[in-house]
Amino acid sequence: ESTQEEGKQGKEYTEEERDRILRKYAKREPGKGIETEIADEDELGLILSHTKFGLISAGPNDDEKELNPIDFDQERYRKRHEELRQALKEKGYVFTQVLGRYGDFEDSFLVMTHDAERDDLVELGKRMNQSSVIFCDHGQNELITTRGDKIGSAVTGEGFSWVPPDADENFTAVYLEGRNGTVNFALNFNWDKEHTEDVKKEAEEKKPEYTIDPEKVKQHAETLYDEGRDRVDKNYHAIKKSIVRNGGSFRGLEYRLKTRESIHRGLLREHKRHPHLPEDKLLDHVDDVCRFTCILSPYTYQETLIKTLDDLTSSGVEVVKVSNFWRRGKGCYKGVNAKLRIDGKPVELQFHTPETYDIKQNKTHKYFEIARSLTATKDQKDEAKARIKEIYRSCKYPPRIENWHWDNSKS
Repeated sequence: ESTQEEGKQGKEYTEEERDRILRKYAKREPGKGIETEIADEDELGLILSHTKFGLISAGPNDDEKELNPIDFDQERYRKRHEELRQALKEKGYVFTQVLGRYGDFEDSFLVMTHDAERDDLVELGKRMNQSSVIFCDHGQNELITTRGDKIGSAVTGEGFSWVPPDADENFTAVYLEGRNGTVNFALNFNWDKEHTEDVKKEAEEKKPEYTIDPEKVKQHAETLYDEGRDRVDKNYHAIKKSIVRNGGSFRGLEYRLKTRESIHRGLLREHKRHPHLPEDKLLDHVDDVCRFTCILSPYTYQETLIKTLDDLTSSGVEVVKVSNFWRRGKGCYKGVNAKLRIDGKPVELQFHTPETYDIKQNKTHKYFEIARSLTATKDQKDEAKARIKEIYRSCKYPPRIENWHWDNSKS
């Protein structure tokens, strides 16, 4: 007989109740992170199934345990606990201290970090000298190696299981505010498979940097602009019927073609991200020279969005990728961005509500410019991103959109 029960969200929350809970654990401005407790088992189930979170420790790793098997309370570990606590607060995270039982109880400041960013967890794992960290995104789990030869590789899995109180090992225990005791859960992993995307990424980053020719970059920007100008109106007519007949409307058509200067800056930004690529290869990373904005009613947003994407596909437009930025923790922006191809050329189509369009155009634009700047410092960029998130936090979410995924196999 199984000792575990597949994890399910127990209580059926209303949209308002769920929104209130998720906002409680949302990332805050830098320096304003806090430590908190989870209210009850239903709230924990919601977190495990419908948010991004991470598990990270500041305790001794396996090598340190071998050197000092009983020294869990050494001053250096207490200092490391406090360093992690302060780092999470500085980054604006809401976090909950938990216990881990993986052989022995790990009571050395293991924390559940809410609304987590994957890169932050990996960076903190390396900083805390940890062998691995766990990152979960709406039920998709990764155990990411942060030390040793396999650094960057990950074991993946899906979902979680509730674990009975008398279990011996391999679970995380959470003390609940609304219950005099703990509840145990185990994240599911496929230990037979391991992906190495980060290993490949790190290997790519170690390639020798390519010195680009500024004149060639400028010429490529001119070429992209001229090519986009020739097709932008044809692209507009190719998507117009699908948008209008499903209840959407266009906004910001004056921005449907990127300027030469914006394309040029975009190529330079891509060079900073991929410093080993020559000028012509950077072109593959600029796919929004022609871009359109569709406005949908917040009350029928998801339904209209799906109908529009289906209609575009039926009309011969290739829907390459759809990114749902309404998902909690998914960047500092709200909306759905679709990458399309029309006659083999890339086109970007954004889906907004009237409120998020106003926020994007009138309230956050100056902060986005700082966040994308080639000259701003990391602190300036972090502050700008935090400000953008804070502004978007007040906007109304369309029903059920935060967990919606587009099935790319349909396109």
